[in-house]
Amino acid sequence: LCRSAGDRALVAGEPGRAGVTVETPMESGGSPRTDGGPITLPTGFEPAAGPPRRRMSARSILNGFGSTMAGNALSLGCGFVSAVATARGLSTAQRGLLLAATLWVTTASWLALLGLQEAIVFVGEGSARRAELARRATRGAAARQSLVTIVILLPVIAVITRHSSWQLSAGLYASLTIVPLNVVSQRALAVSRSAQAFLRWNLVRVVPAAIYAASVTVLARSGHLTVTTGITAFIAGSAVGMLFAVRLAHAAERMAPSVELVPGQSD
Repeated sequence: LCRSAGDRALVAGEPGRAGVTVETPMESGGSPRTDGGPITLPTGFEPAAGPPRRRMSARSILNGFGSTMAGNALSLGCGFVSAVATARGLSTAQRGLLLAATLWVTTASWLALLGLQEAIVFVGEGSARRAELARRATRGAAARQSLVTIVILLPVIAVITRHSSWQLSAGLYASLTIVPLNVVSQRALAVSRSAQAFLRWNLVRVVPAAIYAASVTVLARSGHLTVTTGITAFIAGSAVGMLFAVRLAHAAERMAPSVELVPGQSD
């Protein structure tokens, strides 16, 4: 992952300079090398250091701490509201099934990440563009890990639903979509974490819990809350949160300094 992000290093040109040899597996034209050896950049270009690392000031640390604490408080509040709503609208057995379909599948999705989100934060080093490149480089690994997790959970759900109705079985199998949704969402949110945009990160990560709490409250008041509708509300919240996270990652990349080949100043 680190090598892949390093392959896209910033290169600045200075006319009049000789070609520079750079250790990279990419050719000067952008196509991959087969031997993995050094290349010589065209005359007029030389490697530059890329975007500087952002240093966290005391103010940014306090802002990040405050927004994170507020985000945690909002998440707990949404959890309390959803717990009250499900307690009023579902029986004890139904609440247990809904918990199994949301909490345990969400926990499995975190295990499916295997630290990919932390790798993105590490490679980004304070740069949203570097973090976005690292996020794209981990798409294959994230897809494979999500698929393995779903395959492992399939027999578990089969055992749970062996004596259940088809509606409940369909809802529990549908809950498996939470795995890829959360994997995509957390990798996208890692871009904001790497860029130290803690306010945006906390706002987006609260979205799924807020949508779920509002949905189950409305369903409970209207008498339409079931395990299936509760799972549907949870999936909807996860999907909306994922879309916000990905859009935020793309926006952060567009606002970041470019890392393409750019002409330098003349000597």
